[in-house]
Amino acid sequence: MIIFNTNELLGSFILFLLAAIGRTAGLGGSVFAISIFLLLFNFNLYYSIGYTQISIFTGVLTSMTLKFKTRSPLGDKPLIEFDTLMQVITPIILGISLGSHIIPMFPLWLLSVIFILFNLALCIYVLFKIKFYYINTKVAPESGIEKINMNQMNEINRIFKFVNSEQAKFGQVLTKHCEKDKNNEISEENFEEPRNNIIEDKENLKSKSNDDNENIEIETGNEKVSEEFMQAANKLQYFLDENKKIISKYQLIYYTSVFIISIFLSNIYLSPSIVGVSGCSDGYAYLLSIYGILILIINALTSFYLVGKTKIYQAVSYKFQITDISWTYYLCLKVWIFSLISGFILGFLGMSAGYIINPMLLYFNLPPVVSSFSTAFSIFYTSSIPTFQFIISGNLDYRYCIWITIISILGSLVGSFGLRPWILQRKKFYFLLVILEFILLISLGSIFAIQIYKLINTSFVLDFDSLCGN
Repeated sequence: MIIFNTNELLGSFILFLLAAIGRTAGLGGSVFAISIFLLLFNFNLYYSIGYTQISIFTGVLTSMTLKFKTRSPLGDKPLIEFDTLMQVITPIILGISLGSHIIPMFPLWLLSVIFILFNLALCIYVLFKIKFYYINTKVAPESGIEKINMNQMNEINRIFKFVNSEQAKFGQVLTKHCEKDKNNEISEENFEEPRNNIIEDKENLKSKSNDDNENIEIETGNEKVSEEFMQAANKLQYFLDENKKIISKYQLIYYTSVFIISIFLSNIYLSPSIVGVSGCSDGYAYLLSIYGILILIINALTSFYLVGKTKIYQAVSYKFQITDISWTYYLCLKVWIFSLISGFILGFLGMSAGYIINPMLLYFNLPPVVSSFSTAFSIFYTSSIPTFQFIISGNLDYRYCIWITIISILGSLVGSFGLRPWILQRKKFYFLLVILEFILLISLGSIFAIQIYKLINTSFVLDFDSLCGN
């Protein structure tokens, strides 16, 4: 049995509030949680990181379980942008794994300065997004999410209405053509022509059709419908059917593969991989190389998938809305590079993926209600990897794990059933960004004040160190 002192009870209450606010804004709050475990629970850095991952994982898992089947306001699809996250998560995880290993080289004051600058840039960016969504809500509410969703549905309905009408006309043409061929065969051969001649006639007809035109086309007014258009429309219907599922087959394969590879091979600072290779060992470079190559292959396949999906929409002349992402290989490369660099900075500063994923999703003009919940999923997913690594290591006190889990679940329930529904019912979606901005500003001010105080007490000692303590 654990008897909590005053500091631990205070820390538990702060963790409860952090879980409630974090689940509302779509943030994990690892920076705050680690500080709480260090200062109020008096754990060392290893245990602080371990219990922080458990707190984030269980809290986000609670909110994800409650809202996982919620549909997106942008159409009949999940609230989580699985496709976009597939292009973002893998390089961020790789970057975190790289950046986290150079933490011991740098003094805490320098990490804090970089954190302050990084956080300040995010604050300014999110502030502009708050202004954007606030203006759209107040000045032109009819141009908000409902109108975007209506435009998307109208565009899809227009495409399939056109396809269905042309398929009907195409069927009529084929029927008349077949009846004409059948009458000619009956009159010329009197039912005595062998079957092999009929097959030859069909082959000749097919060859003639291919010589005249590579594609079967029907002219209707000023438009031509090609066979490629019909095939693209069928593929579009397949993607729309996949969107109706909680998660598609390809997405499930992606997230499962990355999780298995990462839990065995990724070696984030103080949460070693299951294969047991430490960051300063001789075999670490080989492990990191294998992990990096596998991540690159998976990310390349994801790029092909997203670009191919975009080409299907373009093939049927779909008019992209402001919230639709038109993927190109250049955009995939740009997102990959930015995600890798951001992940490296996050790992270097000991921060979670949610700090950068939410602003990145806002860059794609996704509504705050979508970006915050998608970020919550990414936090759940990325935190699950070190959480399982810490649990398998067996070094954590299960009594603290149970207590922290209870606190995190209760806080998540308050955020999921209290603050977030209040915001969504009033359609004040920018409030989600206001909460995000508030958390960023609090972390910015607190870290700045603490580090200035420490620098004064230590007479500004730089205190650099070597990478592996040699």
